[in-house]
Amino acid sequence: PTHSYMKSLYKYPQQAFPYKQLVEENKRRTKEEGEFEILDTEIFDNNEYFDVFVEYAKKDADDILIRITIENRANKTANIHLLPTVFFRNSWSWKANHDEINTRPKIERRDGENILRLEHEKLGLYAFDINSLDDDDQLPEILFTENETNFKKLYDSENESSYVKDAFHEYLIDGKKDAVNPACQGTKTALHYKFNVEGNSSKILYFRLYKLSDNGNIPKKITRQQMSEIFNQRKQEADLFYESIYEGKLNKDEKNIIRQAYAGLLNSKQFYYYIVKDWLDGEGKHFMPKFDEKRQAILKNKEWRHMACQDILSVPDKWEYPWVAAWDLAFHLIPFAHIDPDFAKSQLKLIMREWYMHANGQIMAYEMNLDDVNPPVIAWSAWRVYKMSAVSVKERDRDFLTSVFLKLLLNFSWWINRKDPTNKNLFSGGFMGLDNIGFFDRTEELPEGMTMKQSDGTSWIAFFAVVMLQISLELSGGQDGYPVNDAFQDISSKFVEHFVDIIHAINTFGGAKNGLWDDEDGFYYDQVKYANGD
Repeated sequence: PTHSYMKSLYKYPQQAFPYKQLVEENKRRTKEEGEFEILDTEIFDNNEYFDVFVEYAKKDADDILIRITIENRANKTANIHLLPTVFFRNSWSWKANHDEINTRPKIERRDGENILRLEHEKLGLYAFDINSLDDDDQLPEILFTENETNFKKLYDSENESSYVKDAFHEYLIDGKKDAVNPACQGTKTALHYKFNVEGNSSKILYFRLYKLSDNGNIPKKITRQQMSEIFNQRKQEADLFYESIYEGKLNKDEKNIIRQAYAGLLNSKQFYYYIVKDWLDGEGKHFMPKFDEKRQAILKNKEWRHMACQDILSVPDKWEYPWVAAWDLAFHLIPFAHIDPDFAKSQLKLIMREWYMHANGQIMAYEMNLDDVNPPVIAWSAWRVYKMSAVSVKERDRDFLTSVFLKLLLNFSWWINRKDPTNKNLFSGGFMGLDNIGFFDRTEELPEGMTMKQSDGTSWIAFFAVVMLQISLELSGGQDGYPVNDAFQDISSKFVEHFVDIIHAINTFGGAKNGLWDDEDGFYYDQVKYANGD
């Protein structure tokens, strides 16, 4: 996918969002009752909501069109405030070594111009068109502030700027007119539209973000009709792309479900910036005035000072979970292999590069605690992506598989050496994916003298060994015209040995007849051993 056409949908209720009701009702309910969901609040009853469609279409590499369609699903007229926002990522406040700029970027509107000028010393000069609604000539109210943290609100310390990133909320919701910059410049700008939408009708707004020439001259604006034609063209191109990847005989609804699923996947690609050393040594100290739980969690990453993320990554969800998580990434890359195999392979190689992967072979877990332990599914993901990303066996990317296999060997050794402390081929430590709610936090140290053998952790390592065996046999050659590679043949026996030892251990550990297996329940259970031997 080129991302030349993207579309998303947000369902926006016309009444105040029921935050308080959701929190209080779920707090009141017992574990025997179901979760109180958004639909249970009745806020969407009578179709009293807006469908907000946001579409992007590339006119050129540095020329992006934006179309926002507001559809009122109710039968009566409703009022809406719309604030399309353009801002610069804050790279000036944190005193970072990797992304520092000498001058603060600037967004401004000059007299007589219906554009916002966006100036950045590295990106150059861009423009963002200011447009009226589709049926009148009234321009929006333009609000300016700085894209800077409100330290006063969060940590009860002084703000570095008179204008902070939540200024538009304070201006609109709290009525604080002095929250925005009257000088009409800043690093974050919103176009404030306020209008009515009649029942069962819609309003459309068009915008354009494009690069200006070095002299800053404004080109002739393209018309709404021209923008609409570009959207139609890009959508047709996207339609052709998806038609090429549908498999089997699918009806219109089935194709739509697949299309929406891929759209959600593609929309959760984002630029992710996290230089752990900078955060620990400098950036993070901004938050010390009020030490909070999130800050405390992030401090756990002190063993990952080598990690430096400045990449486009697939994140769990760009809306709710906008951070890197290796476990989630492994699963995302399976559907990615259908539509963008090169991206899937590059993501797998990236998280095992030396500026991500720990020198001891550990693959990071997730932003809040890189040290945490999640099931070892990266090898499985790499194996599946390898097989799915080629039409025939001869076209498979063996260079990719070889590259990731060598790094996965380090990770396999880390698991064997660090998570099997008693050398019994039974593994422990960390969230292993079977028990989301356990009796205690298995990532923490157990009381002195107590040990635990995890049935799920052990089975994951057996699975890891099987996948590594499959990869090593694939790379051993001797079939499909590939020459024999003795090095990979020799190492494949290592994974057979580990698998056999693990299966034996999980069924015989502790001298019990069935090890961790329970005949009555037909289930493998964790086993805790106390200091007294019980």
